[in-house]
Amino acid sequence: MENLFNQLSSNPLYLAIAVILGIILVVGIAKKVIKLIIILALALIAFAAFLHFTGRELPKSTNDLKTTVSKQVGKVKDSAAEALEETLQSAKDDLTKEFKMKRGQ
Repeated sequence: MENLFNQLSSNPLYLAIAVILGIILVVGIAKKVIKLIIILALALIAFAAFLHFTGRELPKSTNDLKTTVSKQVGKVKDSAAEALEETLQSAKDDLTKEFKMKRGQ
């Protein structure tokens, strides 16, 4: 490791390349963090708009927000599970009917 630092400090070309790579790394990470912040802000705005248009009350504190989001996520998860179960049962019934038809022929 010490050898690497000696080579970087003794050769300006290596030092310039290391600095450029460091800048690229920092800019890349900053872009990803900014993108994450923008996505979270848009999701929060969409959630607030959803609450407003459905006539529900906007949460007053972060704990209320967490509770409301948890309830909504739970409802979505339950409805998705029900839809998945119905779809799987329908597919199972269809396959059973098709199998019985082919077996009977």
